[in-house]
Amino acid sequence: MPCFDVLAVTKKKEVMKETWGHLAPKVGILYNGIFIFVESNLSETTMIDYCAYDKKNKEELSGSPWLQDIVGSAFNEFTREREFEFGIYRIEFSFKMFKNENFRIYKNRFVEHYPMNEARWYM
Repeated sequence: MPCFDVLAVTKKKEVMKETWGHLAPKVGILYNGIFIFVESNLSETTMIDYCAYDKKNKEELSGSPWLQDIVGSAFNEFTREREFEFGIYRIEFSFKMFKNENFRIYKNRFVEHYPMNEARWYM
């Protein structure tokens, strides 16, 4: 009996599609998204919230396991090798899903920074 299943990734994709296929991003549509994260005074970066939507069809993409992967990739791409000041950040991004279930993040841009008064955290 083998220790691993060489088709595990394929099986996982099939199960995801059968179970949550109705929540998957539609192929070829450009979605816009936002994620909000906080940089703590201990230099820890934590994502607080995210969402994605299709402006053209006025449809929100929520509860999708694919969205979690996409937002995680956008978050890692944006925060990699950057230094942030203490505060809350709002970032916008766009992505498109392809037929092979891969995706591409087209833009990842900084929108707002809300500085936080460190004294409030120690009261």
